[in-house]
Amino acid sequence: PMPVITTSFAGEREKKTLEVLLATPVKRTSILLGKLLAAGFAAAIYMGSSIAGMGVYNWLMAWATAGALAGAESMVLTPEQAAVVIASALLTVLLSASLGIVISCFARTTRDAESYYSALFTLPMMLIAGTAMMRFEDLPLALQAIILAIPFSHGVLMINNSLIYGKPWPVIAASALYMLAWAIGALLVGAKLFEREEIVETRKVRHRKKRIGLLAR
Repeated sequence: PMPVITTSFAGEREKKTLEVLLATPVKRTSILLGKLLAAGFAAAIYMGSSIAGMGVYNWLMAWATAGALAGAESMVLTPEQAAVVIASALLTVLLSASLGIVISCFARTTRDAESYYSALFTLPMMLIAGTAMMRFEDLPLALQAIILAIPFSHGVLMINNSLIYGKPWPVIAASALYMLAWAIGALLVGAKLFEREEIVETRKVRHRKKRIGLLAR
């Protein structure tokens, strides 16, 4: 949902339709909520396909390992592991939407929005993917600190700690709470930024104001 929200606001600002939208007698919080609901529709499709795919995987693994050697049933997700996977996906979607709102308040064009999105999501995911073949504990401490600081990385850590390493629930819950805290914080910051009058300004307007200020002096 992050690119849906960011490109939506940036596209309207780029086409000069955001000013018209904000001039309507509709509260800005309602407009923001509408954008979130639109992104939520795309997120619902993503979540539905993910859950369906997980169900198909579980059914295929249960069928393929029926009567197999002992221990083969470990390839089938338990209800607790399935809950962790779903929770990780939900938190990732919520975090993406929240950060998308913050990005939308700064992106002036769709190209800016895509650049910010890549910097905040794609690059960290590439870093995490590059270290996926190694145990987290075996990574250098500096790299561990960087990965732990990235909120999106905790969705991957939740799944790995549950499905691969069998870590205790407090470890998984800590990652979930970290993602939730980031999502709520970004949502509050984004809502506050969206209330500013500068949300409708373009770079041209800013430069014009600077020139007027210089002339006034």
